[in-house]
Amino acid sequence: MLAAFVEGLQPTDSLDELKRRLIDALTRFGARYIDYRAYEIGENGEPHGSFSFSTMPPAWVERYLSQKFYLVDPVFREMRARRAPVVWSDVSSRQDLSEPQRNLFEEARSFGIGDGLCIPIFESDSFGLVAMAMPDFDPATTDAVRRGIPLLQAISHVFHTYVADARHPEWAARVMRPLSPREREVMQWVAAGKTDWEVSTILHISERSVKFHVAGARRKLFAANRTHAVAKAVALHLIDLG
Repeated sequence: MLAAFVEGLQPTDSLDELKRRLIDALTRFGARYIDYRAYEIGENGEPHGSFSFSTMPPAWVERYLSQKFYLVDPVFREMRARRAPVVWSDVSSRQDLSEPQRNLFEEARSFGIGDGLCIPIFESDSFGLVAMAMPDFDPATTDAVRRGIPLLQAISHVFHTYVADARHPEWAARVMRPLSPREREVMQWVAAGKTDWEVSTILHISERSVKFHVAGARRKLFAANRTHAVAKAVALHLIDLG
């Protein structure tokens, strides 16, 4: 699915087309609404130059912002603290939520938002967020989303990279440092889902060397983690998914 998603993105630099591709991909996982936000971080650490789009009900977006729910939203807090994807129902089911937090989830359900997933995207100079919302809490759908997190994370990172490139054509040239042949080779196998041990066996190098080359690729691509590095390498045509 990731290969098809990337292939669909490559011919276009239209933001509207990029948005449509993301919506199509996440809808397959049961998403009813999609929300994407990106902020560039200035030298003073403050966000600026935001770009966003949302298919969430406008009344809910207005309610969320006007009531400053973002100040108490436990999903957002959890995501920023863990720097990892968060399934909403894993948080909403907790017994230690405050009354404002419980009210937040109750109001969301009144707008047809019963569960969802937030995926953070941390870059050296920006922050992105992809959120997908499902209309109801359905254990089967939520379990499928939870199993699909690695793929959804990769799709989100690729989308974020393409949006940055579409908004700032000079982005790739500014941040990209060439990967060495060995780094590209290692990342090609990582993209194929191989573990460090499997890559070391395939390439006849030590597991420590594999970790070293992955770390080098991450630094050169300004990637937050392995998934992000793979997504950027694919988006920048440094490796392919076959």
